[in-house]
Amino acid sequence: MNSYTNHIKNEMQATKARIMALLNWSEVDYGNFQYETGLLYLHAYIPNDIDGIDMLTRSRIFWNWWKNHWLQRDQDFLKDVQVKHSHQTIIESMYVCTHCPDDLAGQIRPHAIVLTDSYSVMIGKLIDSVQA
Repeated sequence: MNSYTNHIKNEMQATKARIMALLNWSEVDYGNFQYETGLLYLHAYIPNDIDGIDMLTRSRIFWNWWKNHWLQRDQDFLKDVQVKHSHQTIIESMYVCTHCPDDLAGQIRPHAIVLTDSYSVMIGKLIDSVQA
């Protein structure tokens, strides 16, 4: 693993730890929220493509892309929340709003490599099923 990858991994861990402490969430709570929000994002982003959603949910590249965007939103959230609010219920509501899947579907788009990788997997499975 190169130093940049290690740096990002460390940033993700440190940011996640700060968010979990702020929200009083466990690692499971955080992970489930991140995963479920990713699924809801896909349904909002490509609502009429169940096969595409299915393939992207199994794509390591998609989830890495998702986690990178998540990190940026979490870091921005931490900068803003400390100054404006201190009540845990308000902070949690703000955090959930920061990761609103419908809003994110209009704001962020997966890079071509994410979609290309998933498309390649889909075509490979289609070919395998025809040959079987």
